[in-house]
Formats: sequence, C-alpha cells, structure tokens
Amino acid sequence: MGRITRMARYRAVCLVYRPYYLEFPLVSIPFQRKIHSDKDNMTTLPIRATMLTKPKAQLTNGLPSLATTIKKQGEFETMKNVLILSGSPRKGGNSDLLCDEFMRGAKESGNNVTKINVASKKIAPCHACYFCGEHGGECVYKDDMAEILQAMIDADVLVLASPVYFYSIDAQLKAVIDRTVARWLEVKNKEFYYIMTAADEDKSSMDTTLACFRGYADCVNGAKEMGVIYGTGVYEKGKVLNTPAMAEAYEMGKNV
Repeated sequence: MGRITRMARYRAVCLVYRPYYLEFPLVSIPFQRKIHSDKDNMTTLPIRATMLTKPKAQLTNGLPSLATTIKKQGEFETMKNVLILSGSPRKGGNSDLLCDEFMRGAKESGNNVTKINVASKKIAPCHACYFCGEHGGECVYKDDMAEILQAMIDADVLVLASPVYFYSIDAQLKAVIDRTVARWLEVKNKEFYYIMTAADEDKSSMDTTLACFRGYADCVNGAKEMGVIYGTGVYEKGKVLNTPAMAEAYEMGKNV
C-alpha cells in the first residue's frame, strides 16, 4: 500500500510540473509491481506511471538546467540554484551562522541550496602563470577550486560571506575569487548577495569590504546586486545569534 501511495504522489508531482512543459506530451510507461499476498503466493499487478517527456537536447543531466518553473497558488515561481560561499575560517563563526540562516530561508522557499565552507577546502592562491589561458580554462593547480568554480558557473544566485579583516574580505574567500580567472567569462548572469560581520558597531567600517565584493561583481557579466547583510558589533563566536541580522538573513534567503 505504501508503494502505491508513493506512486500516486509521483503522478501528482508530474501533473504539478505540467504547466512548465505544455509543449511536451504526457506519456504512460507500463511496468509491473510485485506484491506478496502471503508467504507462498506472489501476485503481479500492472501499474502505469505518467511521466513527462522533453527532447534530450533540451535537458541537462536529465533535468532542466538552472531555474525550474513550478506552479504554486495559481502563480509561476522560480526555483533557483543558490550557492553560498562562506569565507569564515571559523566554522560556526558569525558570518557562517548568517549563511546558515540565509540557507534555511532559501530552502524553505523551495530553492536548491549549496553551502561551501571555503576555509575547509584546499585552494591555492593564483600563481599568475596563465596556464589556464593556454589550456582551455584548466588550472595548473589540481585542488578543490575546479569543483567550486563549476558550482559558481552553474548557480543562479551567489552569496559571498566574509568577516571583516583589516577593512577587507578574508584570505580564504579572496583566493576563491582570484582563482575564478581560469573561467571567469563563464561566471555570468548571477544574482549577488553579500554577508559581512565585524566587531565594530558602525556599518561604515564595512565599506571597503563591500567594495571588494562589488569589485568582483563588476567583473561578472550580467551581475545584479540583490541584498547586503551587515552583522555589526559581533566579535566572539556566536554573538550574532542575538542580533537582528539573523532574521534579516533568513528573510533575505526566503525571498531569493
């Protein structure tokens, strides 16, 4: 009975996605399900599952690439691929906690969300050898950056987060930004959100950190700034939990 219920849910999901694929037919694929009526007898029931078809050329890994349109409460909404790059060298640090709240809100809205703690990854600084320019975007370093860069290219939304270090972003996140040079023209048409934390209560102390984020976005074709979160007056790990910035991060993520 449980399997039949799951099939009913699967059929319902197919029908929900139907408005996005109006130009593609519904097809029924027959298959068989075996059930045990008792220990000695087995009965085979035919079941037909309704599935959506789409030309292979228009699929990426069998699924729509980037945004997928779904129908909800009579309106069309967009499910986005959100990539959060948390630069904090402290896991569970203040900027990292704000990333978690942003992620919680974005997931609740039905988006695909990936968070990467870049400090935990092996990422060498750019050596300016321009090996990538002569080898189709391949970097001379064989580390974790290739995977991160591909995730940046595939994302609809980029969230860049860093504590303020000497009025700038931290070294871990800066290394990621510099290494995008290998395929920087492929990082395009992104929505940007910025998360910053600092011990100072004055937001102006974050101006040059924000300028670093915006400087990178200026190099991204089709970049659009969507929001900035300021976590001010936080130094000790976890202090941001009792600030309005947590709710701001959640709401901003929810409205991605």
